[in-house]
Amino acid sequence: PQNQVFGVAQNVWAAESEAPRPTPRLATRRSADIVIIGGGFTGVSTAWHLRQRHPDLGIVLLEAGVLGHGASGRNGGQVLHGVNGVNGVTAETPETLRRIHDVTRLGIDLAEQWASRYAPPGTFRRHGCLEVYTDAHRAEQAQARVEAWRGAGIAAEFLPAHTLGIQHACGAILDPHAGRLNGFALLQAMRPVLERAGVTVCEDTPVQRVRPGAEVVVEAPHG
Repeated sequence: PQNQVFGVAQNVWAAESEAPRPTPRLATRRSADIVIIGGGFTGVSTAWHLRQRHPDLGIVLLEAGVLGHGASGRNGGQVLHGVNGVNGVTAETPETLRRIHDVTRLGIDLAEQWASRYAPPGTFRRHGCLEVYTDAHRAEQAQARVEAWRGAGIAAEFLPAHTLGIQHACGAILDPHAGRLNGFALLQAMRPVLERAGVTVCEDTPVQRVRPGAEVVVEAPHG
C-alpha cells in the first residue's frame, strides 16, 4: 500500500515526503573497511563525516528499512538546544551551559546546512521554539533557568503570561534559534549524497548477527 514502507505504517513526516527510492539490498559477500549499521541520523552522519575525513576508506551502510525509517524519521521533529537531564540552573557553570549550547547548536547548524543544500524546501525551518508552562511554579523555575542561560551568553527569552494570549499559560521560554525538521525527508535526501561520495548504501538489509574477530563479520539475510 502507498501508506506503508516495507510493511510498516508511515508517519506524518513520511506522508508529506516524496516516496522512497530504496537502494538494492545486500545480496552477496563483500568486504569493507567500515560497516555502519542503521540509516538514521547517527549512521548517516557517521558515514558522511568519515567520508569527508577519510576519502579512501571503503564504507558500507546497512539499513533494515529505508534511510530515516526508524526513530530518526518518526519523532516530533523538534530541533532543540540542550541535553535532557543536564539543563538545571545550579548544576552547571556558565561555561558548561555555553558548551552544551554550542555543541548542540553545531548539530542544528549541520541539519540546516544539509537541508538547505540537499533536501526539498521546507524540510528544515528555523523559526524558534516556544515552551509553554501552565503551572505557576514551573514557570518561575523556567524564568530562573532563562536568567542563568542569559548570564552565560545564551540567546533565550522568558515571556510572561500577559504577553502570550494563551489560555491557562503562566509563562513560556522562547528559543529563537531552535527549529523543526522533517528527519525522514532529510535522510532520504542524503542517500544520493552518500552514494556520490562513494559510500555503499544497502537498504532492506536487516543485520541479523555481528561476529567479532580479526575479521568482523556482519550477517544479513542475503549477504
